[in-house]
Amino acid sequence: MIYKNYEIYGLKVRKKNQNRGFSIVELAIVITIIGLLIAGIITGAKLIDQAKLRGVAAEITGIRSAVSTFIATYEQFPGDYTKASTHIAGAVNGNGDGEVEWGTESGDSFYQLVTGNFLGTDLYTNADSQKVVQSKISNVSCYQPLVHPSSNSGNALDGDDGQDNAAMDYPVSVLGKDGAVAGNNCRGALLLPSQAEFLDTKFDNGKPLTGSVIVLFKNTPIAPTVTRGVTTSDCVDSVNSIYNSLSKVKLCNLVFKVD
Repeated sequence: MIYKNYEIYGLKVRKKNQNRGFSIVELAIVITIIGLLIAGIITGAKLIDQAKLRGVAAEITGIRSAVSTFIATYEQFPGDYTKASTHIAGAVNGNGDGEVEWGTESGDSFYQLVTGNFLGTDLYTNADSQKVVQSKISNVSCYQPLVHPSSNSGNALDGDDGQDNAAMDYPVSVLGKDGAVAGNNCRGALLLPSQAEFLDTKFDNGKPLTGSVIVLFKNTPIAPTVTRGVTTSDCVDSVNSIYNSLSKVKLCNLVFKVD
């Protein structure tokens, strides 16, 4: 404490100084508290992000499980099932050729999974009027209808990801942003590169350009003349074929195998 001395009737009296500043110890305590608060906020944000990613992983696992159960039940893919209208109210029959083709078959795939009680979620109509399912990671996200990229050159993936889609002879979906531009819905940039890398590593090899989980790209989805994909130089370091994991901008979508 700091005091001033006074003399009253011969007696010395000390009075506390009311205008003193903070001591070094007090300042150190305040700075420490502020640092702990900032660290707590950062840690909390990371925990929330991790919880969201675990939720997305559960969604993808759920879609894969639903497709597997559908195949085990009907011995055909959802969308391609030839007797869908018989067993699922409002469903459209597929041609049963072993591939989910872009168009009617693809557009009915999630409807058959949800309405047939294979996938426990609600249907969501995206900006292209397709019946799909939404991801809880964002209210502007969705999963594109199932499709075999190898089925035909007119589907939503063929020729757009720089890969040999003829080799992708299995059904896939795309997790991305909805409502970017017409024809690009469920394929817009939605994820941070680090988030995409986390999911890719969990389900595949962690490499954005190879495997059963990859990035769908073709220029930028913001440009009005472009209808599909994201820019490789943003989401992916194409020289080293790795995710730009240090970027803090949402630049990625993901294509993933569903069966």
